[in-house]
Amino acid sequence: LVGNTYEVTERIRALACEAARRGTDPPLALRPQNQTHAYYELYEDLPLPERQARSFAYALTHEPVRLYPGERINGVWYGGTEIDPQWSHPDWGTDCAVTAATERIRAEIPEFAELGQQWPQSPPQEGKGSFLIGEGASPGHIAWNYDLILSLGVNGLINSHREALERADDPRARAYYEAVLICLDAMLEWNRLHVEDLRGMLDRARTPEEQAFVGENLRVMERVPAEPARTFREAVQSFYFQWLCVMYEAPYGGNSPGRLDDLLWPYLEPEYVSGRLSYQEAAELVAELYIKMDERVHLKDGHVNTIVVGGVRPDGTDGVTPLTMGMLDVFEKLDLTHPAVYTRISEVN
Repeated sequence: LVGNTYEVTERIRALACEAARRGTDPPLALRPQNQTHAYYELYEDLPLPERQARSFAYALTHEPVRLYPGERINGVWYGGTEIDPQWSHPDWGTDCAVTAATERIRAEIPEFAELGQQWPQSPPQEGKGSFLIGEGASPGHIAWNYDLILSLGVNGLINSHREALERADDPRARAYYEAVLICLDAMLEWNRLHVEDLRGMLDRARTPEEQAFVGENLRVMERVPAEPARTFREAVQSFYFQWLCVMYEAPYGGNSPGRLDDLLWPYLEPEYVSGRLSYQEAAELVAELYIKMDERVHLKDGHVNTIVVGGVRPDGTDGVTPLTMGMLDVFEKLDLTHPAVYTRISEVN
């Protein structure tokens, strides 16, 4: 691990400047108005779980596809100037999940409601504990199982949920699995729309170099996240696209990528050990990933998109890899607000 250092390329410098410019003046997200339209007009008569799932799916598949020249990691949506849906329709006050959760907490576990109000309004009172939850136990502040789509692909996850649906007898379980399938299908459709735009970019490419660059992007997105990732490049794109969809569904703080070095190292290791992908090449993909993650929330600090690297593996062995060092190396070289990268140090390190 000693001796490697990432040199920021001109391509990455240019991408960082462009991403910061776009993130400073982002277009207004269409999610609030599209989700409101779907929830109150298109799917108003459906059962609640299906209504919620189809409204999310409609909004996602009607969010504009934005692809930019020179990028190897594709896709973005802008939530920095987003208007909360509960402000755009009078009934969101009662239909909003956060509002409903807040009322249930007050009624069913009032001691949690009291603790939840301790901060930031006032310091915790002696004997009454400290801040435990936010308003309505807001979603977020978790690390998702991104490894499932990396290893199974969205199609694999769809198949497992279809099988679970066939086995389920409980109506609530069936409604849940059906809603998950609707959302996963929407994810594939939004990816398909990106693929269509990439094909258009390929048709417009003027030089062999541009054709090769766009063609590689196209081949990657034609495979992932629908199918399992096979390479580090595919794994990074698959992770990033599902992270976008997670942030789209719950654009709150704390949707953490988690232990990203541990998550992605199995896809890099064969290429790195064999020499097919150098430290510099892998680090450049990491740099672009960081830039893309920052762009979406460039104007808003506090989204807590935290990456944790290092530490130990589940079996207690050393978890530090060349990718761990690369992620720290890139973090030091780029002047970005997001993501935040934290290091775990253990005795075996």
